[in-house]
Amino acid sequence: MPKRIFFEKCKQTLRFLLAVLLCAITAVCTLAFSLIKLSKTDGEREFFVGSASSQGLRRTELEFFELGKVTGESVYFQIDGEMLPHVLATDVAKKYRAEIVRVEYACGVYSFYAYSPLWVNGVCIDGRFVNLHIAIDLSRQCCTVGTPIIFGGY
Repeated sequence: MPKRIFFEKCKQTLRFLLAVLLCAITAVCTLAFSLIKLSKTDGEREFFVGSASSQGLRRTELEFFELGKVTGESVYFQIDGEMLPHVLATDVAKKYRAEIVRVEYACGVYSFYAYSPLWVNGVCIDGRFVNLHIAIDLSRQCCTVGTPIIFGGY
């Protein structure tokens, strides 16, 4: 086989392998991004891995092998003390096309439970299916958003 044909075949093979690699990298990045459900909320992010309760491993960064084991996510951020809890909760819910179905107030914390059609997993609270939890603590001027609910503290 002449050198020219050999090098042409090598270039074609290399292009094919690079295309496959690019597709694989894109798929992994898409998967990783789709697992970050609360991507529209900025703040300190925490993932729960392996258990759909507070017993899950808490992670601020995920290892590759943990990507498929994420059972919950929360984001914590500071808020303006002048912000009304219902207004903030409604703004957060709108980002995820969620409808607030239950509101509680206990020990200075407002908890808003909502349902978003964007996600299939969730929990049942008082006969209502919820998958978005927004907790607002005015005394500490902070908000925690979690899905399906907030597993750790507020």
